[in-house]
Amino acid sequence: MTSGRTSDPQPGELFDQPINSAATSFTFEFQNAGLVPYFCRPHAASFNMRGFVLVQSTSGVTPLPQGTAALGFTRAPRPNPTRNGVDFQFALNVAGHARIDVYDARGARIATVADEDLPAGSFAARWDGTGASGHGVDSGVYWLRMTLPGYAQSRKVVISR
Repeated sequence: MTSGRTSDPQPGELFDQPINSAATSFTFEFQNAGLVPYFCRPHAASFNMRGFVLVQSTSGVTPLPQGTAALGFTRAPRPNPTRNGVDFQFALNVAGHARIDVYDARGARIATVADEDLPAGSFAARWDGTGASGHGVDSGVYWLRMTLPGYAQSRKVVISR
């Protein structure tokens, strides 16, 4: 397995490790949050063994590498419906405070995904399907409510346990 894309002239800049019967796993400590492409050299072409590692920051909001002029949700929550929570992406076109809360169908706030100042840019975030108590929420309809400088937007999430 190696970092990068199959078309990179010098793949493996971050890591280039064998995975075989003698070396069944490896660990790597990422220094920065974001999306890191990877592929399996012998299987990338035949079996499409390639993808991205999402390295998340401890804040729950992870900066993404591409810049953007977008504002709000840039990728809808998925999977949706879900059993265990959703991943989504959003962007700020100017630096400012971002707050993302989860509300139940009655309008009660049950969780806060993010409440922090962020620079302009694109971010990935996750709601793990738990409420403020840390326990999984019941099946039902929930709303991710994003409030950014001068902007607010909501997306529906269905939990099916």
